[in-house]
Amino acid sequence: MNKKISRLLPRLTLPLAPLLHPGEDAPRPSKRLRPEDVLDFEETRRQLAPSILATLEIHGRPWSVVAVYSPYSPDIHVMVMETSADRLIPGPEAVPAEEGDALMALWQFILNFIAKRPGNETIQVGYNWSPRAWGAREERGGFQSVPTKWHAMLWGWPAFPPEGENTALIDWVSRERLSPPARRMFGENDYAQPLSELIHEKLIVALQDEPDWISDWRAGSMGLTLRIDRPLSHILADGHLFSRILLPTAQVVNRLFSDLTEALTTVSCAAVDAEIARLVCEGKDIKGLEKLRQPPRPRPREEAWMRFQSLGGTRPLFDEIYGAVVNRAQESDPDRDWWRKGFGYSWVLGGKPGNGHCICRLLPGVYVGPGGVVEAQGVMLKRPLDRHLPHDILRKQSDALWTLAAALKENFPEHPETSS
Repeated sequence: MNKKISRLLPRLTLPLAPLLHPGEDAPRPSKRLRPEDVLDFEETRRQLAPSILATLEIHGRPWSVVAVYSPYSPDIHVMVMETSADRLIPGPEAVPAEEGDALMALWQFILNFIAKRPGNETIQVGYNWSPRAWGAREERGGFQSVPTKWHAMLWGWPAFPPEGENTALIDWVSRERLSPPARRMFGENDYAQPLSELIHEKLIVALQDEPDWISDWRAGSMGLTLRIDRPLSHILADGHLFSRILLPTAQVVNRLFSDLTEALTTVSCAAVDAEIARLVCEGKDIKGLEKLRQPPRPRPREEAWMRFQSLGGTRPLFDEIYGAVVNRAQESDPDRDWWRKGFGYSWVLGGKPGNGHCICRLLPGVYVGPGGVVEAQGVMLKRPLDRHLPHDILRKQSDALWTLAAALKENFPEHPETSS
């Protein structure tokens, strides 16, 4: 475990930010999507429609830019998701390289817009992944909220105050006040570093044509960190961030987490994926959902260890994860110590627009509970569900989002399957 951990963590408290349409003073009604809901792509599109700013044609497919109702930022925050009614995309590994590279131009355009907004010192883009984490506990939150449609989040952050100093939106919280799962997520753990080292070991084999602008990989208690010696805007403008970095990373982690899941349990990831695809195609049903949500069956300990070891895992890492798998299988108390079925991770790339470098982070998710691209950066997020931004601020932010929408439609072709 990394012992050099700051005693204080920055915490952002952000009210809800529903989108106001031009000429309208109240947000249009929509439903918060749950994993069960997004097995129905038509329903997903209907519920997203009030928040969709534009649906653009990227490599022949519809990609929607969506205003985020419960944001990561005090400024604008958007989501980019493929919104066809006939395509299951659990993660970047399901997106062809050419389409993903074309998508980077859209990311770059949005981030450039956010970077020019007053008050944003840094810009971020990232996504959460845990498409096989089905179960009553897993579905309550953490990592991927829409497990059938991979979606990137793009936002900006203001300058954070010095440690210990507070603002209206940002304060500093002592680790001693955090719950045990939160302390574990924010670095007080024994699994993130060895698991990240294992991911890195697999990744350097996959990245045989590693770009020369990668300068430093580090594995620690907050996951895997990669320093990139170019500004974020330059990396996106390069046109090959997806095919050279993001896609191979997603493929490696998907394969590793599938292999680890099948080493530790009798779960077949291919069967889980096939059942999800069936429910998307044929319509969700109770038996299918129960099948997805059933507890895993652990393999006998020594058999599991032999399989785990063959994948490069260490004994201490095995002991921790296997214990969490058993807890999940037995549904034992406390449920905070349950394994997240199929694992999860968060990938985020960010930095100051004018800097000559940016930072990429990958935070592995082993346990159920909160976790995501904000937490991957060592930041706590508090989103009160009973409070909206003041109406005047909401109006200004909504106007900015519609300005972004107009600019997007001027610079990218709209898809005929537009949902807005």
